[in-house]
Amino acid sequence: MSIFLYTRGIEGNPPQELRVLLRYMEDSCEENATASDLRELHHMVTVVKRDREVGLEYMKIFEQEQRIRDHARAEGIAEGRAEGRAEDILEILSDKGEVSDDLRGRIMAESNLECLSKWLKAAVRCETIEEFEGKM
Repeated sequence: MSIFLYTRGIEGNPPQELRVLLRYMEDSCEENATASDLRELHHMVTVVKRDREVGLEYMKIFEQEQRIRDHARAEGIAEGRAEGRAEDILEILSDKGEVSDDLRGRIMAESNLECLSKWLKAAVRCETIEEFEGKM
């Protein structure tokens, strides 16, 4: 999950404390830690940044999250390819007759691209939907 803050907003006349905090969040340097709470926060941030173990743990977490995002992206691409291939099969079959809801459901439920490729070739080669179903 990501949270985005617009740190330069002035809509609604935000309180000075919020402006100071947002300025610090935009540029977490000592000069922007003007309030006592922010100075304490800045000190903690500085200590954590210097701690090598924390840095390594952060990088491990970052890399793990990146792998999860990459995996989810790859799954989404594979799902999209499978869905597109299934729709291609149905379009070819629709030229050969009426596709039953059961057959449509079976084709759309398939996610294995190798299987869908075989079905696509069979759909092209078959003369009838019944012949295609026999080759499934």
